[in-house]
Amino acid sequence: MKKIILTFCILTSLGLSAKKNTSMVFSVAPNRQVEFSKGNLQYQATTNTFRFAKHQYDIIGDANENIGPDYEGWIDLFAWASSGYDNRANDPNVLYVYPWSWRCRLEHSANPLNPFGYGPSKTMEEASLVGTSREYDWGVHNPIKNGGNRKDMWRTLTRDEWQYLLTGRANAKQLQRMYDVNGVHGLLLLPDNFQGDVSQMSFKQLEKQGAIFLPGGGMRFHLKVVDAGNQGSYWSSTAASMGSAYFMGVYPGYASLSTELYGKHPGRSVRLVRDVNTK
Repeated sequence: MKKIILTFCILTSLGLSAKKNTSMVFSVAPNRQVEFSKGNLQYQATTNTFRFAKHQYDIIGDANENIGPDYEGWIDLFAWASSGYDNRANDPNVLYVYPWSWRCRLEHSANPLNPFGYGPSKTMEEASLVGTSREYDWGVHNPIKNGGNRKDMWRTLTRDEWQYLLTGRANAKQLQRMYDVNGVHGLLLLPDNFQGDVSQMSFKQLEKQGAIFLPGGGMRFHLKVVDAGNQGSYWSSTAASMGSAYFMGVYPGYASLSTELYGKHPGRSVRLVRDVNTK
């Protein structure tokens, strides 16, 4: 009995569970469910550390404008595929890109193999962050300090998974709503088997039943952050073209899938998931 209890405690401390509570999972395909990380992804350049936000509604906002290799604070708006993966092992002409990178084409326009400074370049066998290009996914390449602290524990949802979550799963429309927490506007997602009246429940009560809040963390265009607390967007792992990628936008009054019209270099929020076995 002591050995069993000890094993369970170790799994729990790593953010794992021996058997997932099926009332707290989210369908992202007909036969695939995930659980979301406890908060948005954050990064500190000086220590090269990734972590999840302490609260679901935490956003860093305008402080993302301090982005850079010597910034001792935290950021939570990332350029697409900026996991920090060093692809120079495949091609010495492709520049190493850090998670804090913001210069995009201004810094890398002279490099024909990687004009945006981060994928997809010609060294990426897959345009999207899947298969042989999985290392460009933040959750695959990096250990998350308070999320198990091991590589390949988390991942980014694909474009199709975001779409299924929003429109494809049973009662999809009833399991989401625009919501405000601590003055931050965002999207509230309810687990597949949620039961109850949202209007009669506090956010803490909703969290206990597995509700996920995706705060509007704003967007960063080069060194300018806009709309923090009012709207935002979340990257998918799916490329739309060599110069654009799909993201899920959170706006005042609605949420939807879009492609990045400004390319892959703007900073957007990242919320990671992991697959769960509900059997």
